[in-house]
Amino acid sequence: MVCGITVTASTAVYASETIQAYLFPVRYQINGEIKGMEKDYSTLNYNGHVYVPIRFITENLGAFVDYNDRNTEIKVNYFPAGMDLLTDNKYPNIHFGIIDLYLDGGYTGIWGLV
Repeated sequence: MVCGITVTASTAVYASETIQAYLFPVRYQINGEIKGMEKDYSTLNYNGHVYVPIRFITENLGAFVDYNDRNTEIKVNYFPAGMDLLTDNKYPNIHFGIIDLYLDGGYTGIWGLV
């Protein structure tokens, strides 16, 4: 009886940390154009809310997305048309966007948009 109670109680605790979401078959239309999604992406429905793959959406809108594993942070960068970015007069075809410097062990890392 003690074993049965223990198994039942641990199952209830384990189940409370899970969610149930459903794959949601949907077509995406972005700026009037139907966009097909790769098989690697799925759209989910959880509690009546639709969750979309951020990389698919941002890249189809012309933005950039990156995941920072160290900070568990998703970065979305969007530069609207005509936005001035840093430029170098010696190299007019090269434009610089957001640049981040960080320490990684004994090395300095650089992350950004060029």
